[in-house]
Amino acid sequence: DDRIASIENAIEQLQDGIRDVALNNKAVPFAQGDVAEMWHTHTYNIDAAVKGKHVDLAFAPRSNERDSPDVVFGDGHRSQAQLKWYADDQATARAFDNPGYSEMLKVGPTEQIVDIKQRWLDDAARLADSDPDRSAILRHAAESVTDRLDANGVQSAPLTRADTDAVTLDVREDGELDVDQWGQT
Repeated sequence: DDRIASIENAIEQLQDGIRDVALNNKAVPFAQGDVAEMWHTHTYNIDAAVKGKHVDLAFAPRSNERDSPDVVFGDGHRSQAQLKWYADDQATARAFDNPGYSEMLKVGPTEQIVDIKQRWLDDAARLADSDPDRSAILRHAAESVTDRLDANGVQSAPLTRADTDAVTLDVREDGELDVDQWGQT
């Protein structure tokens, strides 16, 4: 069946993508962002295959160009996401604070999203009178931060910082991602 083959292919792509970035020379805290990019890209594609959705598959351009997206997805690859995977919500929020990311979906660790949104909404309220333009930017940012890719009924699987540590260490120990352990089968 074509659907089963699509699912198997998407799972294989997840394993390959994670292995490629986890088996680098970066310390685990620095490898997390790369692992998160592969995770969100390929779990989005797995979800599309499982649901039998005929959508443009997500991909990670892996560009070093300034303000380039980390993941491109959705119809015609018109949706772009920037992923930031810092130690806490304050550092992650600061990393997202770049005008070049203003039209991109901002994806971060699950446990940080609520605090990032609240931080930006509080700052927006504080600046509403003194700097209405900055206030509007922060409100928009709060609306565009999430823990998953989402387009046309297809989503990536959310991930925490602890999860990215564990995935990275799992691959470094065994050379493979245990997809059963991570709910991707």
